[in-house]
Amino acid sequence: MSDTALFGKAAACLSGIPQGCQVLILSEDFTAYSRALQACRRIMDQMAQHMDFDFRCWNFSELADPECAQAATKYAAAADIIMISTQVPSLPVALNEWLDALHLARFRPVGLLALILNKPAAQPEVDKLLLRLENLGLHLAMDFLPLLPATEATAWQPQSPEHWEMLLGRPDPEPSRDIDHWGLNE
Repeated sequence: MSDTALFGKAAACLSGIPQGCQVLILSEDFTAYSRALQACRRIMDQMAQHMDFDFRCWNFSELADPECAQAATKYAAAADIIMISTQVPSLPVALNEWLDALHLARFRPVGLLALILNKPAAQPEVDKLLLRLENLGLHLAMDFLPLLPATEATAWQPQSPEHWEMLLGRPDPEPSRDIDHWGLNE
């Protein structure tokens, strides 16, 4: 029995989709695209020995073109990771419409939806975007991972010297022992 007969739409959509971990990057501009690539490089540094990766990228404005939107949808249907990289927390109409229709095409049972917000923004706007994408992730059966810029409230704060060993990844020094011999002849 053929794959198409077993899996219907899913197998038919897989034609032309490469094997390995498929990563779809949707970016606002070149700077946002570059930030998404940095995140992908970190993923590959951790996982590339164990699997192959295939990356496809579309700019938000390209999703207004029906042919580009269809190609992005075909890839997103089977993507393991969908990254949305933006400078601001308000998504353009074309991207919002594309995201709203994505559940009709998506057939992969698991995945990761990642938001890369590159610049700090007003918290109410960020919260609204996070809620929208978290709900979208649930609807698509994808985990949601927000990668947000540091703000004054979340920026790294200096740690006291007692925590420096842990922060540097060094093991705790051995506790001192109260021993009156060296143990050489025991």
